[in-house]
Amino acid sequence: MESGPAAEVTSPARGSSLGQCLDSVLQDLQSEGRLQAEARDLVFNAFEEAFAEELAQLPRFWELKLQGKIQTYNLAGHERMFSITKASIHAQAAAFHDLHCLRITGRVSPSATAKRRRTIRRP
Repeated sequence: MESGPAAEVTSPARGSSLGQCLDSVLQDLQSEGRLQAEARDLVFNAFEEAFAEELAQLPRFWELKLQGKIQTYNLAGHERMFSITKASIHAQAAAFHDLHCLRITGRVSPSATAKRRRTIRRP
C-alpha cells in the first residue's frame, strides 16, 4: 500500500486507528477500480454511525487521574505524543502504580490548532 499525504481528520471515527486502516483499504480498492466512490462513502457513513453509537455507550468510569514524570513529548503538527515514567493511574475500576513507561499518543483537530486573530479593543 502506498501512503500519500495525510488526509484531514473529519471525525473521531476517521481519526482512530481502525478508521485510518479502513480508509487505506477503501482507497486501495477504489484505485484498483473495485469500489466506486459512492460505495466508499456508504461504508464510511455506516462506520461513523456505528463508531458514534459505541462512543456514546462508553461509561464514565474511563475518566482517570494520571500522575508521573514527563520523560519526552512531541507536539509536531497535529500529532501529540507523551512518554511518562513512574506513572500511576487511578480509575474507578482499576489502578496501576509505578509503571516504567507509559506512552500517550493522539491527534488534535486542525481547527483546534488553527491560529486565531485576536481583536484588541481599546477604551
